[in-house]
Amino acid sequence: MNYTSGNNTTKTGGSLVENLTRKNAEQVQAIATSTLPVMVPIQEKDWDTMVSLLKSAVDFQPKVYKLIDTLLTDEGMASMMQTLVNIEQDYFQHVIREMESKLRTQQTAVENILRQMKDNVQQAGSHLEKTMNDTLEKGKKLEEAIATAQKKTDRRTWIIRTAISVGSSIVAAVLSTLLCFLCLV
Repeated sequence: MNYTSGNNTTKTGGSLVENLTRKNAEQVQAIATSTLPVMVPIQEKDWDTMVSLLKSAVDFQPKVYKLIDTLLTDEGMASMMQTLVNIEQDYFQHVIREMESKLRTQQTAVENILRQMKDNVQQAGSHLEKTMNDTLEKGKKLEEAIATAQKKTDRRTWIIRTAISVGSSIVAAVLSTLLCFLCLV
């Protein structure tokens, strides 16, 4: 097929739509007027239905070609392309808006999670600080108790050592006296 600036013609000069319409009419006429073979048992009403369907199909083809013919002009193609571009731009803008909306929703959710995590970290830090302070306080009390016990132990040890020293001095003195007394007697 050879198309030229705005109208469709074949190399022979006739319109494609005209040729198609003529050939279709001839074929439909031939089918409608032909006699049925003896060996094919088709009822006449079924045959008429088939012919009617064929006529509808044959009539539809030229309409399609005429519609295509109007679109095949430069202006028609440019208009169709502009329409397609506009539809695509609208669709892409719609998709971008949806994506931005979803991203904002996700960003808000992430920010809420981060805020909750920060609050949890602060609570954990406060709890840890309180625990550490309590442990430190208990450690100081334990150190004080150990120091007090050490002082008491040191005093007891001093008292015991002093008592042992004094006791041994007294025992030594008593024994010395006894030995002296026994030696003299």
